[in-house]
Amino acid sequence: MPEEDEVSLYDYIKVIAKRKWLIIIGTFACVLTAGLVSLSLPRTYEAVLDLKIGKVWGTAIEDPHLVSEKLTSKALLARVIEKLDLEISSQGLKGAVRTSVLHGSLVRLLARANTPQKATEVVNAVANLVVEEHQDRYERAMAPYYQYEKDLSAQIKKVESGISAMKATLSRLQKDPQTNAPAVILLQAQLEEKEARLVGFVRELRDVNISNYSLMKSYMTQVENPPVKPESPVSPRKKRIVLIAGVLGALAALFMAFFLEYLEKMRKEEAGSIREEG
Repeated sequence: MPEEDEVSLYDYIKVIAKRKWLIIIGTFACVLTAGLVSLSLPRTYEAVLDLKIGKVWGTAIEDPHLVSEKLTSKALLARVIEKLDLEISSQGLKGAVRTSVLHGSLVRLLARANTPQKATEVVNAVANLVVEEHQDRYERAMAPYYQYEKDLSAQIKKVESGISAMKATLSRLQKDPQTNAPAVILLQAQLEEKEARLVGFVRELRDVNISNYSLMKSYMTQVENPPVKPESPVSPRKKRIVLIAGVLGALAALFMAFFLEYLEKMRKEEAGSIREEG
């Protein structure tokens, strides 16, 4: 058995050596053809940006997954086509735009086009439409909180004014020897109550300010990572095409070499049989 295996392997090597130019030329022809075809294929460029979904008091303006679906909706893409005056259908542009939800509230947006400039314009236009829509939502959602902040500030000023007036009255009563002691005690108790209320209002205003203006709590939807104009196309992938063509070409050439060797062997056997019969 080992000898048969060795002979069989040797036969394969002999066939490859005998048909080496067929294998080399066949493989080279496939590689060359693939290279020429890849050069003729249209180039596609891809622009990428990350959209950070805004929040109002810690709650997202819109669910990132819903935003991801909206970015590729026909209605929004139709507006992009009109805005950029593109010669493409909504369905065609939908195939060129992809989205994914990243960690936290980030939504990644990718757009492909036949030029770097167009890919960048598309991805920016799609993102800007969502930013504009969310700006209106953000302002409407934040309006009651801003009003609440103003009301608290007004109440604090009112309480501070009342405390100042009570302190002045208390100081005047304390200096008057004819002042009734219970009246002073009652006024002091009312003053302490107002001061405690003032402390509560100040703390509440501080919390409201944090929720209104802290970037951890409230912020507008914005582009987190602006797109960089792509310098090289994402397709066609010439190296991959040529490599695959080379492998497939080599396999096809090997098959052809062994097939031709088989035909030649069969012809020799038929010729030998004819001579023996003759």
